[in-house]
Amino acid sequence: MSDLDDDARDVRTRITLRDHDQLRRTLVRIEAEGWDGPTGRGLLEFVRQDMIRRMVVGLGLRGTAAYEAEATGWAAAWEALNAPRLAEAELPWSLVHAAARRAVLGELLAARYATGVRRAWEIRNATRGSGCDPRVVPVDDLTGITEGREATADGASGLLDAALSLLRDRLVELGWDDLALDAVVDALLDARLTVGSGGACTGWRPLSADIGVAPWRVRRLAVALLGGPQWPGMIARVVREGAGVLESRTGRAALESTVRRRWRSPLLQAERAAAVTPADRGTSTVRAPS
Repeated sequence: MSDLDDDARDVRTRITLRDHDQLRRTLVRIEAEGWDGPTGRGLLEFVRQDMIRRMVVGLGLRGTAAYEAEATGWAAAWEALNAPRLAEAELPWSLVHAAARRAVLGELLAARYATGVRRAWEIRNATRGSGCDPRVVPVDDLTGITEGREATADGASGLLDAALSLLRDRLVELGWDDLALDAVVDALLDARLTVGSGGACTGWRPLSADIGVAPWRVRRLAVALLGGPQWPGMIARVVREGAGVLESRTGRAALESTVRRRWRSPLLQAERAAAVTPADRGTSTVRAPS
């Protein structure tokens, strides 16, 4: 490894997405050194590995689509970093992140609809909220799905797919963006976003930054879907009890808590919904969220 590579690595270890003043100082040094200097190389490597790659993984892209999205997102970030007045912006890192995220989302849509990026955005905007989803499953994903289902003789994979589809539709109705929702579900399935037996949720802060969704929403959605202490979670409930769970008081409360900031956590909101009111006494047997 050359001295220049060592310098670039040292620069990368000192960069953070939350320090906007540091980015301004870094851009000043790059203006003097050029992008081929250690500061420029370190910044670009940081953007590629610590911003773009995490973003691509968080959105669930794999194979060729992931490589294309990483390259596109990196190019978009580099263009944003070269914007003449970036250093004067109040939150320059946010502008770079937004530019990269839109580029990566464009590649995700292109893979989803098997078309160019511009046309993919047109399809998404035209069909959003219409109930129509003309997605095309990429070959790489189709192969994985086929192999997974062939290896699952008891049909568990099919039940999970059906439950997630029902939950996805309900959450989109409540106001979740479908792309952000897909990213959270992918993170749950890949165990990058988890809820422990004690109720502790991990992985929600970096994922929220990658997909541009408030951290509290990502955390509540993870708890609502996976469950926690004395709460099986909506995925398990839909698989076990069927679609009717989505219309139950506890199910509606748990999912709606992921979009209402002033509400409590899914578990506590479900407990409130399950509480027996005076009018219910004598007619209801519900005592606690099931």
